Amino acid sequence: MNNIVLENSIPDISIVGSGIKFPEHLTLETIAILEKCRSVYTIANHFSNEKNTPPSLKRKIKNLWHLYQSDRLRRENYKIMTEAILNAAHKERPIAYLAAGNPVVFDSVTQWIIESAEEQNLTVKVFPSISSIDTIMVDLTREVAPGLQIYDASMLVGLNLQPRPDISCIILQISTFGTSYTTAYRMPKNNFLNPLKNYLIQFYAASHQVYFVSSSFSSTNTSRILTISLEDLDSINPEQIRGASLFIPPLHKPYENSDFLSIMRDSNNFNSNYLIES
Repeated sequence: MNNIVLENSIPDISIVGSGIKFPEHLTLETIAILEKCRSVYTIANHFSNEKNTPPSLKRKIKNLWHLYQSDRLRRENYKIMTEAILNAAHKERPIAYLAAGNPVVFDSVTQWIIESAEEQNLTVKVFPSISSIDTIMVDLTREVAPGLQIYDASMLVGLNLQPRPDISCIILQISTFGTSYTTAYRMPKNNFLNPLKNYLIQFYAASHQVYFVSSSFSSTNTSRILTISLEDLDSINPEQIRGASLFIPPLHKPYENSDFLSIMRDSNNFNSNYLIES
């Protein structure tokens, strides 16, 4: 494959993430990569305005927010932004795409860059960063074990996905629930989460307590957690949950496979399956 990048080389397009709290969540690896890029393209309009953004990075940031048209399908907006980044790479390489959060967590632009890079003879590499999933669990001070479910709010309902009520669940993209259109500069009606509530009540008790989590995204704000009953999901003011994710704790404990758990605690089984290294 022509777009394979060696470990220490700089690709034509570096796909990096800002983390959730910018610029505090930038990793040392990401900072080093951005220093080597000529331009840094982003679709998040607050990066260049954040007071703590390093001056050397601020000078490189090229905001594509002006391409994000209201009343257009989000998919169309992201396609146009992807094309702008690919075109820039041919002229300015090496460049970076700075995504919000982790670049492979619900980011269509990242996926389209990767899919288009090889046919356009561009090298690309994705670098890890902090996602909202990390900050949500930290804000809630909860352990991920024994498991965690993650869903897109609209696709949960639209694809008839069935959450397990015995495992913690995070539902993302709440602010855009029920529409494929761009919601920038618009506010949903108060009951816009009614279909989501009705769907979830098939799996959880109506009185089950759930949490809207809004993690801190800059030095000027703090994380917020709003606790409500599932039955009140569609009565909440949308302004209160702008950018929030929904965390649903387990309704009950998982049913144990006692035979398997017993084997896990058996020392003879352990010694026969895990040998001492010589």
